[in-house]
Amino acid sequence: MRIDEVISISKRKRNTVNETVFSDTTGIDEYDRMHNDPSYASQCGFSTNVIQMTPAEYVRCCAEGKGSSILDTVDDRIGTGKVSKYAMLMASGEKSPMPLLLYGLDEFQQEGLHRALAAQELGYTTVPVLVVTEIE
Repeated sequence: MRIDEVISISKRKRNTVNETVFSDTTGIDEYDRMHNDPSYASQCGFSTNVIQMTPAEYVRCCAEGKGSSILDTVDDRIGTGKVSKYAMLMASGEKSPMPLLLYGLDEFQQEGLHRALAAQELGYTTVPVLVVTEIE
């Protein structure tokens, strides 16, 4: 089955605005523990919050965090085939780990750009993102 066929089927199957293709965890134990235990996050010097972003907003945050353009950020990811792979998994009903943005005092990390792009390809207008922020 071609990816455009999978996307078309997936779009027809969605019935509710709140339906998501993402799980409520990032798949990264340390950050999931911080999210599930705010006192642990505080002890580690972080706060966490899950927010809904459009895939475009997530891409913009990734580009800004890495100090690159949106075009460069997306171009670096598209050719790998991962976006299509994730889109097919999502369209088949498999939940993917939610994307992550980590804003540290001296660092920025992201996990989930391919997944956010796949969700956008499938027509999802928002994705849940775990935002982890280092407390000053």
